[in-house]
Amino acid sequence: MADKEQLASLWKGVQVWNQWRRNNPDEAIDLRSANLSGANLNRADLSGADLNREDLNRADLIGANLSNADLSGATLSDADLSKADRKRDKL
Repeated sequence: MADKEQLASLWKGVQVWNQWRRNNPDEAIDLRSANLSGANLNRADLSGADLNREDLNRADLIGANLSNADLSGATLSDADLSKADRKRDKL
């Protein structure tokens, strides 16, 4: 289950989320099973995030940092991953 504080920060927008990430660099990111379908995650820092079983259908992930993210079981139909950093992600 997704961390409620993290999810609330993410829903406030990518700028707020990325600032939260800079302020909490050692925090494990748990967004498992949250519904981010259609979300604007353009340039979001999701590095190392647990996105297992995440609904990312139609999500805007352009330029997002997905390095070392766990996307196993995630649904990505019509998601835009253009220019996303996917170094060592787990699909």
